[in-house]
Amino acid sequence: MGQAKPSSQSVIGLGTTSFILVASPDYISRSPKISRPQDLTEHDCLSVSTEKEGTNTAIWDLISARGQKAKIEIQARIASNSLSAIRHLASVAEGVALIPASVVCDDVSAGRLIHVLPEWSTATQPVYLAHADRKNSSRKVEAMLPLLEPHLRNSFGSPMKAAKPTRKPR
Repeated sequence: MGQAKPSSQSVIGLGTTSFILVASPDYISRSPKISRPQDLTEHDCLSVSTEKEGTNTAIWDLISARGQKAKIEIQARIASNSLSAIRHLASVAEGVALIPASVVCDDVSAGRLIHVLPEWSTATQPVYLAHADRKNSSRKVEAMLPLLEPHLRNSFGSPMKAAKPTRKPR
């Protein structure tokens, strides 16, 4: 996600996604109510970070469906550069995570995660498939791209249309 493109890479635009706030039903049931973005500062937050950051402080830039903006500085209980690790930690009641909607839509639909503050998300961001350019790419990569691209494109359409929260946050 993002817009950087090293000159040795080719990119394929796949679509867009926004990040949404999610937590497990167990976490929601045992934690104070989250009714506005500022409430997140009183919660265990799980942050996706890059190795370069080296800190558990993160800024979550949120925007409401009505266009309101909130910039929330959180102290992450756990920060990791692994999106799947943060997703797993959210699913086992370790806290609230800000994760791409396209990654957690099945978990929300199945009730494994609750979409916290569903009227809030990040701004929409483009998603790309980056790979070595043709002259630096292996035959295996070139053969895999036509198979992978349609599958990934389907993941970045409108991921939360069918994924309504199954339980309302307290």
